[in-house]
Amino acid sequence: MSLSFEFTADHDAALARARAANAQLAAAVNPRWYPRFHIAAPAGWINDPNGLVHTGEELHVFFQHHPYSTEWGPMHWGHVVSRDGATWERRPLALAPSLEADRDGVFSGSALQATCGHLEVFYTGNRNVAEPAPASCGQSQCRAISRDGVTFEKKGVVVPTPEGVRDFRDPKVWRHGDTYRMVVGVQSRDRRGEVWMYSSPDLARWTFDRVLYRHPDPRVFMLECPDFFPLGDTWVLIFSPMGIRPEGFAHCNVNSAGYLLGSWRPGGSFEPRAPYRTLNWGHSFYAPQTCLINGQRTLFGWMGSFGRAPASAADGWSGQLTVPMSVHLESGELCLRPAPTLTRLHGRCLWNDDAALSASAPTILARDVTAADISVTLLAGACERLRLRIGSDTSSVSIIVDRNSGTIGVDRGGAVGNLGYRAAPWAPAYRLWGERAAEIADSAPLAELSFRVLVDAGSVEVIAGNGERVLSSLAFVEGKRDITLLAEEGDITVAASVWEMTDAFPQAEPVLEIDAEAGS
Repeated sequence: MSLSFEFTADHDAALARARAANAQLAAAVNPRWYPRFHIAAPAGWINDPNGLVHTGEELHVFFQHHPYSTEWGPMHWGHVVSRDGATWERRPLALAPSLEADRDGVFSGSALQATCGHLEVFYTGNRNVAEPAPASCGQSQCRAISRDGVTFEKKGVVVPTPEGVRDFRDPKVWRHGDTYRMVVGVQSRDRRGEVWMYSSPDLARWTFDRVLYRHPDPRVFMLECPDFFPLGDTWVLIFSPMGIRPEGFAHCNVNSAGYLLGSWRPGGSFEPRAPYRTLNWGHSFYAPQTCLINGQRTLFGWMGSFGRAPASAADGWSGQLTVPMSVHLESGELCLRPAPTLTRLHGRCLWNDDAALSASAPTILARDVTAADISVTLLAGACERLRLRIGSDTSSVSIIVDRNSGTIGVDRGGAVGNLGYRAAPWAPAYRLWGERAAEIADSAPLAELSFRVLVDAGSVEVIAGNGERVLSSLAFVEGKRDITLLAEEGDITVAASVWEMTDAFPQAEPVLEIDAEAGS
């Protein structure tokens, strides 16, 4: 089901129309795969997380949203907030196209809390124009301000489209000392992926500083959604490269994201000191963004794809965000771990015991569970593969630890749509399992390896070890959703726990007062 979008220069009217359209779509949503504890819109399409900001009392999460359809279209900004890092409240749509600069979409951006307490939002205003794009068209960086955290006043363009550049988007803004900094993803005039840096004394006047980073691969033509932040003395540059080629298990999706570690000082370029690395190895991860929550760097990503529509589109919704992940730098790698606040959503404990497994004696940990937090530690045995299956014999998704290939993977071959296998290496050379695992030979039994799986109605997120490898995948299982452990080609004993997850949106949807004429 899709409704038509019509541009209006009246921002309040644009928001009212969008809210009314989305409410109409939401009334027809099939909830079978709709997430219980991941962020999604009530209906329609979402993609990139935007505007992550913690004000001290509330965590604001915005996201790219097409409220009129389950397909990508003119972008708006959806909005949710949390006071405890686990449960969420929906806020009305925050931004809609209403300026000439953003008439074709309020694209991705970021937010920060100004010293006066206001929320400052920076986003890309998109114009669909024919090549060559004049300087006044294409993509420009825009500003909006909120005094109440709900309604936003647009201030217009603060960084216009550079001459000869069309792809120029996704501003990430932060305060660095007495200066505000902005990084923007760019396709350069010679069609190379770059990240540019700007600076400002007051968030209103911006000056180009330099090209912060240029991707060395000439096939990479755009770096979307850059994020730049320090972890101790190390600077981290995250981006989503367009045009990168698969390499082993990495970059297997059309849309992927990764990071570089290096050094940077104001006035200089970013100097990487290690190779580019994949941030998430699953089927469904793109456009991550971070913010600080009480001093802890925290990340959200988009679980979706710009390729074929997910099976959930037929149910009236498309796309969700990952759970919040805390970001850590350990042994020269980024580790992502589910935010500790997620345990506040734990309901009943469905299993907490050891299990002796073999191919002939699978163990059912829990029956017909929609959402769960599962932890597994391998204790003793010599099986070649361990399989954690969510579903039944007729429809399922599996997490597979394979000693022969040295991988942990997500197999969606038994689920509806979005088929395929994604894996991440856990072999000793990658130090995935720490110093103990470095001593394990290929012929030795698996010992004391651990992983965690966050299962939602239409997705799985696998966190291996201490977060050295993460796989986020949409997975649409039909029918019963039993949680079963199986050993293949040998026996093994594991320790496992299963917690049922409760709803992260426990409150009723807010009543939106829609102007009948504007919403018609």
